[in-house]
Amino acid sequence: MTEPLLATVVIPMRNEEQFIVPAIESLLANNVPGAIEFLVYDGESTDRSRELVEALIARDPRIV
Repeated sequence: MTEPLLATVVIPMRNEEQFIVPAIESLLANNVPGAIEFLVYDGESTDRSRELVEALIARDPRIV
């Protein structure tokens, strides 16, 4: 049985290539009881932001 969802963190981004990975990794490092999901919404980035987030998604199922 999976844990009930504790929280959803919504992360809007647009051209955040320099900051998005450290920001998400910082959130992932928090140890809280219960399940947390991270929803990342891209606002049509023209840099590598989306590619970087997709690499994080491949590593951690909490990121959508």
